[in-house]
Amino acid sequence: MRVADREIKVREIDEAVAARVEQWADLPLTVPTAASDKLRLVERWSSAWPEENALAAHRAQRVEQVRSIHDHLLAATSMPTGELAELVNELIGLCLDSPWRVAHLALVHTYHWAGSESSDAGDGAPALCLDEWSQIIAQRAYSAAVIATLMAAREGWPTRFIRAAGLTALLQNVGMLILPKSLWQIDRALDDVELNRLQRYPAFSVYLIETLQGLDDAVRLAVYQHRERSDSSGYPRRLRNTSICDVAKLTAVAETYAWAIEPTCGHPPPLPHDVAVDLLGQVRDGQLDQSFVRLLIRSVGLFPTGSLVRMSTGGSAVVIANPPDPLDRPVIRYLAQQAGITNEPIALSDKSASQLQVRSALPRWSSQQIPSALTAPAAA
Repeated sequence: MRVADREIKVREIDEAVAARVEQWADLPLTVPTAASDKLRLVERWSSAWPEENALAAHRAQRVEQVRSIHDHLLAATSMPTGELAELVNELIGLCLDSPWRVAHLALVHTYHWAGSESSDAGDGAPALCLDEWSQIIAQRAYSAAVIATLMAAREGWPTRFIRAAGLTALLQNVGMLILPKSLWQIDRALDDVELNRLQRYPAFSVYLIETLQGLDDAVRLAVYQHRERSDSSGYPRRLRNTSICDVAKLTAVAETYAWAIEPTCGHPPPLPHDVAVDLLGQVRDGQLDQSFVRLLIRSVGLFPTGSLVRMSTGGSAVVIANPPDPLDRPVIRYLAQQAGITNEPIALSDKSASQLQVRSALPRWSSQQIPSALTAPAAA
């Protein structure tokens, strides 16, 4: 019988997690910076990258793997971490090969948004379509894992902690699947009982991943802490910023971005640029760690790969790669030939392109030209 189908034994979970917290007391909270196994990203954009439809299909396959793993955890089935580790190792390899493009894997499904039957939902509609709640959790877990792995690799973390970031992102919200779906459909302020139930889900996640053999304790700690916030407004323990581990701080930012870029019931996904700006607002509010939000923006870009943008020439272009510096000058390709403008990739950071600027982000779902523009041969 699945854990989610049984009566939740809160006291049993609390006792198990309390024992774990004692064991974690000596774990370092900060990621060591002086390590021999740091990864070095090759800053390039001309490496091969899959055609967008193939990338979307690959992503869908990986999301289904995550969903299956979550189902095994809910069934309290003892399992090795091997399949999870393979997913994260694949992401690490993609970060090494294509650091300026890998964020595309976290966003590609949102670019293919085509509306839904509930597009006329009013303001009182639930924020999420919950018919496939486990699919929603798996989708966002995989997006967060792509982003968290890229962030940790770009920050130069040792391989162990890059892997811990990716694994945490895949596992941190599995405890949500224990809670009743109705809790996520409430369109009013939660009462004290409902809020208490919601704020227990990180502990539920820790309890569920007990069945994973050989899982790094750094992952278990980060799963427990990922909803803590820098201003002590988080849960489950309202920790101060100095008591939250780096892996949890990083995955909190990756998760927040991954959830924010998703379409909601009947509404299109927001522009990634607007999501990034909103995260900076959460830094000002004291909730998210400033250094990790800035790291996310350096990693994903203000205009991520696959984004549609309006250029200073008035034409539309697609972003095909994102160098970390400068943030507002990605590699682009115009969608249509214009007088005096090449249809070849243009690195806006090059001196030869100094007269060109990105004026604004545009919604992706209205254009059918982008897949071919993304996959046309790129100059070396």
